[in-house]
Amino acid sequence: MNDAVIQTENLTKIFGWRRNEQKQIVAVNKINLYVEPHQVYGFLGPNGAGKSTTLRMLLNLLTPTSGDIRIFGEDPRQNPHVLRRVGHLVEGATFYPYLSALDNLQVVGLSQGNFDRKQAIEKLHQFGLGGREKQKVGTFSTGMKQRLGLAAAMLNDPELLILDEPTNGMDPLGIRDMRAYMRQMAHQMNKTVLLTSHQLDEVERTCDRIAVIHKGDIIKEGPVDELLERDSMFSFEVSSAGAAALALQDWKVRPNADTNTILVEAVREDVPGIVKTLTQHQIDIYDVRPYQKSMEALFFEISGEQMEHEHG
Repeated sequence: MNDAVIQTENLTKIFGWRRNEQKQIVAVNKINLYVEPHQVYGFLGPNGAGKSTTLRMLLNLLTPTSGDIRIFGEDPRQNPHVLRRVGHLVEGATFYPYLSALDNLQVVGLSQGNFDRKQAIEKLHQFGLGGREKQKVGTFSTGMKQRLGLAAAMLNDPELLILDEPTNGMDPLGIRDMRAYMRQMAHQMNKTVLLTSHQLDEVERTCDRIAVIHKGDIIKEGPVDELLERDSMFSFEVSSAGAAALALQDWKVRPNADTNTILVEAVREDVPGIVKTLTQHQIDIYDVRPYQKSMEALFFEISGEQMEHEHG
């Protein structure tokens, strides 16, 4: 049974003159996304990679060149009513600057066919704008506008949230609160969150699964734990990295920038055997710990591999 909240098949968007392929830009190239319920799904990539274009196609704000989209099993182009189950913040929060925060939420709510004043005030408090209901949005900072955008996205309690750079302009406290809230929505409130972000450390702490897009192609996809190689690699600080690498022929040893440290692909149960082998070869061991690459290291590793493939 297919229970995907979001599913795309060969989704493609090409900009440019159809009669001249040299003037065409393939913004999104036959991507396949499968977002399961009740998770935070990160969609990563550099500027111009195709992230926002993809989100706009999902929300029926942009027509795909080809491919299929399913939101809760329905095509939003054929059944736009399914988007009532979706809250979104795409390409920044935009509001009427001369209206108050509450009045802007009223505009949003009425455009969706429903406005509950009490609920709107609760959302403003929830996103750190309590007491600013009557303040004109034109006086808001970028971070405050972003908070208002998130309140608007959650106004009618959607089942799916699609967020483009949701913490843009927020201070560290706001980012921390937003990270906790997104995980709460997915894991306690049974909602699903699809987000893009350039803040890789926040993605690492927030997302359950990620896809990396580069020049319109998805080049990596999977659970965060697996992609960061948690519990599958250990770091050994030793007296001689070269001798240790030679001694550990039964394990895959990766090079490391730190000349006193080796990285060994292994599970926890392998560690005693590795230690025994090193001591048998009279190699001193000063430190052993699980190794986890950062999201930033993963991102640049993937992007570097892709660039090497393109120019190889």
